[in-house]
Amino acid sequence: MASVIYLFFNSLLPLCHCTLCIQLLVRLIQVLIFAYGMKDAGVGNWLLLAMISAVGIALSQALAAQPMIVSMSLVNPTGLSFSFVGMISIAF
Repeated sequence: MASVIYLFFNSLLPLCHCTLCIQLLVRLIQVLIFAYGMKDAGVGNWLLLAMISAVGIALSQALAAQPMIVSMSLVNPTGLSFSFVGMISIAF
């Protein structure tokens, strides 16, 4: 109940949360499209990239579906998600 009252009076927090989740979702969809482009080019590690991005898409949708739970600990999941996206971008 306290978190509902906090989110009611602090309306910027859910807005930032939704923006980050949508940004992460779009970025992971781009990575998935890139993985299938790698498949067409004949690169061997495309399946690993596709699986990681699919897991990331599922996690970002889970983050978007539960804004009250995630808003209490917004920094950790967002930081981990961006770290994984950064590692994918560097590795591939």
